[in-house]
Amino acid sequence: MRASIPNETNKDDQINYSHTIPRPLDAEVLLDAISNVTGVPEVFSTAANADADSAGLAPDGVRAINLHQPDVYFSRFLDLYGRPNRLTVPERNAKPSLGQALDMLAGPTYNDRLMAKGSRLNRMMESPMANGKIIEDFYLAAFGRYPAREEIPELERLIAGQSSREEGLKDFVWALISSREFAENH
Repeated sequence: MRASIPNETNKDDQINYSHTIPRPLDAEVLLDAISNVTGVPEVFSTAANADADSAGLAPDGVRAINLHQPDVYFSRFLDLYGRPNRLTVPERNAKPSLGQALDMLAGPTYNDRLMAKGSRLNRMMESPMANGKIIEDFYLAAFGRYPAREEIPELERLIAGQSSREEGLKDFVWALISSREFAENH
C-alpha cells in the first residue's frame, strides 16, 4: 500500500510510485464536490446568462461529471479549471493558475453558494444548531471525517472572533472548500 506521506527514503521520489503524490481533483469532480458540500446544485445552461429565454438548461440536479457533452454548457468554473472534452483522450493541465486563485477568492462558485437561500449553511443558521455541531457536519460533508478534538475549540474561537456569527461560519466553510485536503486526491 502506498502512503500519501513520504518517508525519509522516498521523499524525493517523483517517478517510482513509492508514495502517493497529491494531485488536484478534475474540474467537474471539484465542482460537484463544492455543490455537494454547500448544498447548492450547479445549473448548467447553454448561454452565458442562465436567465436568457433561448438558453437550454441541463436537467435539474445534473452533476458536472454526468454532462454528456460538457463543452455545450457555459461554465466559467470548468473553463478555469480544465473543461473536459469527452470526444478525445483527456489531457488536463493540473498546474494552478492566477484565474483559479482569483475565482477561489472572489468567484461565485466558492462565495455566492455559502449563504445562498436554501444552502446547507443557510439552513443551519436558521436552526438553533450550535457552532460545534455545524463544524462537525461540514467536516463530514467536506472531508468524510470528524474534526480532531483540538480543532473544534480553535475553530469556535475563530468564528467567535469575527464581526458576526454568519461571517465567521462563511469564512470557515470557505476555508474548508478551498483547502488542499478538499481539492486534492491524496
